[in-house]
Amino acid sequence: TIMNLCPELILETQGPMGLITLNRPKALNALSLGMVRGLTQALLAWRDDAAITAVAIRGSNKNGPFGHFCAGGDIRFFHEAALGGDPKLEDFFTEEYALNQLIFSYPKPYIAFMDGVVMGGGMGISQGASTRVVTPSTKMAMPETNIGLFPDVGGGHFLARCPGHVGEWLGLGGQVIGAGDAVAFGLADVVASDEALPQLWAALPQWAEAGADALVAGLRAASQDAPTPHADQLETINAIYSAPSLAESYTRLKAH
Repeated sequence: TIMNLCPELILETQGPMGLITLNRPKALNALSLGMVRGLTQALLAWRDDAAITAVAIRGSNKNGPFGHFCAGGDIRFFHEAALGGDPKLEDFFTEEYALNQLIFSYPKPYIAFMDGVVMGGGMGISQGASTRVVTPSTKMAMPETNIGLFPDVGGGHFLARCPGHVGEWLGLGGQVIGAGDAVAFGLADVVASDEALPQLWAALPQWAEAGADALVAGLRAASQDAPTPHADQLETINAIYSAPSLAESYTRLKAH
């Protein structure tokens, strides 16, 4: 069955799985207010539906599923709404953060397929997942400082739990990392090949029938190694970003 809450979302159920495809590929699946509302409605409905035991979410490209997960909130909308004094801007952030909270506290397994661009608001709807799948194409970042914002969508929670001073490094500079570093920094659980994603997605209902443990085991069995260029520099990151003040971190960064 398919629920049509928003044309930018494809919502369906297969067996005990609730399946979400973000369907706004021209904007790299950036979240609109309609998408935030549709996701919230679907997740609340499935949370309270005993027949649904797990949920999974993925992005899409112009030719179909996968490609890019989610580039974040809709920056063009933010800009126009802010200039026009549109009250929907406040609605967006209020409802987006409530959605992030719902995902972080979701009582059922929630699996995020985080290939391609996963930034800002895309992290908000994936970091609360019980299993976070990344791929060699993953480009992960919290780049809010680039638009004069702070790392929101739960960033104060998940960045603070990265090893050492990685959270400060990612949050202050908006650095983009790949799959291996995401796992090393505690921001992902499984590295799968991009080619494997359709098979993994197709297997989810069968695994879910066998229970939550089977779901995790099936995904983890696909895991492969990936390079960790930034995790290999952890000592340097810690030396720069462990400074007692932002000014001192900046001084150390320039010296480096």
